[in-house]
Amino acid sequence: MEDSDFSTNQFVLKTGSILGQKQDPNDLVLMGNVDDGEILFTTPFTAGVFHNFALKLNFDDNQISVFYSTGDEALKSVLTDTANDLTGHGMFHFGLLKKPVGEATDIAKGGFQPDGIDEGIIYGGIFQEDSVDGCLSSTV
Repeated sequence: MEDSDFSTNQFVLKTGSILGQKQDPNDLVLMGNVDDGEILFTTPFTAGVFHNFALKLNFDDNQISVFYSTGDEALKSVLTDTANDLTGHGMFHFGLLKKPVGEATDIAKGGFQPDGIDEGIIYGGIFQEDSVDGCLSSTV
């Protein structure tokens, strides 16, 4: 999610070899505001398994909570009320950005994409709900 002036991402979900970062390329890595670069939650990215995430964003107190499950299991809390800069509220959009790998320092002009790989991601659904009154859906 980007803040309202599109100057920063308030949270991002990453996987793979990420230029300049050392995490396992086989993990799903949920990061907080990219200005801080804090890792909020990490889990192995298992092929053939649906990974379910829910994020509770408290814009008034600049906090994030994370819920996670796999398959058709109910979501469980994995991180509660953790500081995360949500200033400016935000504009929610979801997309896939495949960045290059290699030793380049400029991801827009350097690096490369490997040849001969077989990859794909299926999005099963993305929704938002207002949890101001305490509502939080935990079933998928």
